[in-house]
Amino acid sequence: MDAFSDVEVIRIPVVKHSKEDGIRMLSEEAFRKALHPARINILRLVNFGVTRPIDMMRKLKMPKSTLFHHLSVLLESGWLRDGKGEYELAAGIYLVYQVRKENGDLLIRVINNMGAFVDYKTGFIVVTGKEPTINCVRCPFITQCTETLKSLERRFDTVITSRTPAEAYVELLSNWMNGRLVKVLSDGFLDIKGGKHA
Repeated sequence: MDAFSDVEVIRIPVVKHSKEDGIRMLSEEAFRKALHPARINILRLVNFGVTRPIDMMRKLKMPKSTLFHHLSVLLESGWLRDGKGEYELAAGIYLVYQVRKENGDLLIRVINNMGAFVDYKTGFIVVTGKEPTINCVRCPFITQCTETLKSLERRFDTVITSRTPAEAYVELLSNWMNGRLVKVLSDGFLDIKGGKHA
């Protein structure tokens, strides 16, 4: 069992190195691949600007083969992009979907309580789909999270009614998807690029 399997929100503070602002849709399986503790640590380093494998190995004290295995999983699942030997986040917003066949149709369901987004004040927020708990009450960052959620309310043009920051991050992602994403999908288009199975 992964260390993050029971955590509802993973907050990686202080974004220093994210160039991408696009939206990436990941299958639920691809999304969950990042929840391995070593991969969360790699995403954290990339977010802090540590983008070269040699620097990652030093910071994580991880063997080269292990690091490249985890980088390969993050690349293949769509979390990272390889920029000529330097890794970067593949998007500013990650959404999660499920696919199923029904009566000859292919149905794509976007899951509104799973995803991730980059906010330049709050950091890289990963919402894992677990029910938010009362852990926020004991967290030393509750004041900081509450303050930054107010700015996210304005940025995402939504009203948050949740009691705790963990619940608010889930609500924020859900509200954004139910509002803006519906408009984007209704008025826009999707480019589909296959992963390793294409």
